[in-house]
Amino acid sequence: MRIWQADGLEDSNDALELNRHVESIGFMGWNQQLTKEGFLRFLEENKDIHPIGRITHYGQIRALGKDGTHYFTINPSGDISNIKRQILGNRIDQLILCDDERKTITVKHFEAIRLLKTCFTGAVPEEYSIIFYEY
Repeated sequence: MRIWQADGLEDSNDALELNRHVESIGFMGWNQQLTKEGFLRFLEENKDIHPIGRITHYGQIRALGKDGTHYFTINPSGDISNIKRQILGNRIDQLILCDDERKTITVKHFEAIRLLKTCFTGAVPEEYSIIFYEY
């Protein structure tokens, strides 16, 4: 698994160590397909996280870690109101952005990421609140 941090920080696998202290982690990809494929790969690479329930009609997938951390996908398809429906007022401790070699998700989905930042709990230091997962 390759994790790269926001704002040009050095590559780090240490960011995932923070998961022990958080309760809710959102996972958003470049598009709905990359979100699903990236999240399923993420689950394969992290054996202590298991999917729960069914895929919703928004295409949302949920998972639960052994430590009690809830993981869920956020599909960027559509407008901002679609993302608001997926969040449903929930708070997010950390956001994992999944991108391929383009690494342009922060540009393409700037508005969505800005909205999601308003849902952050502050439980994770700012430099680790958004991390990147390269699929």
